[in-house]
Amino acid sequence: MSSRTSIGTWRYIGQRIIQTLILWFAIITINFIIFRVMPGDPRQALLGPGIAPELRIAIVERFGLDRPLLEQYWLYLVNLLQGDMGYSFSHYGEPVMETIFEFRFANTFILMGTSLIVSIVIGMIFGVLAAAKRDTAIDSGSTVVFLIMYALPVFWIGVLILYYFGFLLNVIHWRER
Repeated sequence: MSSRTSIGTWRYIGQRIIQTLILWFAIITINFIIFRVMPGDPRQALLGPGIAPELRIAIVERFGLDRPLLEQYWLYLVNLLQGDMGYSFSHYGEPVMETIFEFRFANTFILMGTSLIVSIVIGMIFGVLAAAKRDTAIDSGSTVVFLIMYALPVFWIGVLILYYFGFLLNVIHWRER
């Protein structure tokens, strides 16, 4: 590899890293701003109507909601970069990182991993069949079927699969008895 190509590659990688950092910063900033411009008071929604005034003040101070907006933003950035995403109000005050990685991540990993393996196996089988039977009805038919499947929304395919495996197979199983 020539040095000219190497310099061009490193320049491209550097530009992509800078673009990624700018995009992350923009997303983080928009995420912060969205909750400040929404109608209503987020403190009211967070605390509820029947909370004692002393507790309300303590919670507002604890989360820094009484500070100026720029200070709140700085606190938001510092906490985010330290991995402190706060506490979940829907899971009884547990840290958000624990909620994500202890409960949600394992299930998501298992679901996505198995679906990826199944889709790779099915794709390889039909790809080999279509290549072996090139320019036949099997090749054209599998191409059309998989293009249609690709165009369908994922949630709709999921509902159809659940319907088939959860309902229709159960009905067939009960008829056989």
